[in-house]
Amino acid sequence: MATIRHRRSGMRERHAPGFSLLEVLMSMLILGVAITSILSLFAVGSSSYTRAADYSNMSLIAEAAYADITNVLRNGRLPRNIVNEPMKGFPTYRYDAAFEPLDAERLAYLLKLKVKWLSEGAERAGEFQTVVLRSRHLCPR
Repeated sequence: MATIRHRRSGMRERHAPGFSLLEVLMSMLILGVAITSILSLFAVGSSSYTRAADYSNMSLIAEAAYADITNVLRNGRLPRNIVNEPMKGFPTYRYDAAFEPLDAERLAYLLKLKVKWLSEGAERAGEFQTVVLRSRHLCPR
């Protein structure tokens, strides 16, 4: 008896080790998505760092301006409104100070302090409010 062999339809079986083209393309797609998401985290982190540094500088400037203003008021002088005052050491920062008297003798004032700066091409601002007292014994009568 003769044996009959069936011939396959032109495709040979591959037994070579390695990855197929489809597997390589899928892994590159997954790697691309992962790298894109990681790089977007760097952009968010960088903008958060810039914002935190701006707010930290803003509070330092507000404290320094408050100290200057309270020194003037301790000498008994009347407060004056300040507009666009530059801050030493911080060239892009400026502040405004507005005073509202809280009593008839003008010994207590509501200080509204606004710190302004340029960040990423736009003007940013932060506001602080506190009560400041003027020294009574040095007040001119």
